[in-house]
Amino acid sequence: MYRGIVYIAALLAASPAVSQFVEPSETDVPACNERRNLSDPFFDTLDFREAHRSTLIQRMRTAQAFTKIVEDGDCSCETRFPDWQASIQYYLDQYALIEDRHEIYARTRYYESITNERRQEARAICVEQDNW
Repeated sequence: MYRGIVYIAALLAASPAVSQFVEPSETDVPACNERRNLSDPFFDTLDFREAHRSTLIQRMRTAQAFTKIVEDGDCSCETRFPDWQASIQYYLDQYALIEDRHEIYARTRYYESITNERRQEARAICVEQDNW
């Protein structure tokens, strides 16, 4: 019994959860520390049953950012983490009237595929510019 408790304690001590208590060093600070979080009032108006719409907007924004990084060769914070308003407006223009959630899921998967296609190339550009 005692051996089991020691084993569990050892596993917990080595778990990633313990790392949250470690103070970050200056080298651990993200390059775009001021990146824009999901703080637009639009998201506050979405009902929790409409979370798939919020996810679509998030995936659109990431896909658009990675595409712009690859096309322009620029990984500035403004390019990597664009303002939410452009993605929200595009969503409102193109997808807001879609009633079928499965169609929203399909659009979300489409934007995820774009992100996945461009992730490695965008990452390489951003690493080269010390912004990953």
